Amino acid sequence: MSKVERLGLRDRYGTRERYLHQMTFYDGIIDLEILRKEVDKVRKYINDVKKPIMT
Repeated sequence: MSKVERLGLRDRYGTRERYLHQMTFYDGIIDLEILRKEVDKVRKYINDVKKPIMT
């Protein structure tokens, strides 16, 4: 398994897409605390995406 595969980017992207795009944008059914947690997870995801690019 490659370094990129171990990061689980595809699964993590799908989860963030569901919460932030579908549930928040389209359905409007997410509270502020969950939204804050999801945005923090997006920040970590972005940093993890940068790692293989920068090395």
